[in-house]
Amino acid sequence: MAFQPGGIECVTPLNRSTDESSFVVAYCPGDCLTNPQYALQDLLNDLNTNENRLDKALHYDGFSGFRDFINFHRLQYFKEQARLQKDLSVKELMFMSGFTSRSSFYRYFANVEKMSPGEYMDMLHAENK
Repeated sequence: MAFQPGGIECVTPLNRSTDESSFVVAYCPGDCLTNPQYALQDLLNDLNTNENRLDKALHYDGFSGFRDFINFHRLQYFKEQARLQKDLSVKELMFMSGFTSRSSFYRYFANVEKMSPGEYMDMLHAENK
């Protein structure tokens, strides 16, 4: 179940497969998803909802919680920027995407993509040759 600002329920679900059309993403201000300081309380304030309601919406969309949600979107941004800015290193792209811990980023990336960020970058560079 997704929610509109003010906590009014909406029948449009969040959906990982359409991440950019996600209701929550649509209501995040500017660079909130790539801002390393952006926290759960900020999202709750931006959506004018409470943690229980947001948690239900995120679970409905397949996320285990706020951290999974924000890391997923940061990873999508990382991959997009890796394709667009091939001259940047994994570390530069990681920080640009809002990740602050190299080990957490590598662990999350490998868990989702089933390869390391370096292997992903190598794959991108090989596609362009």
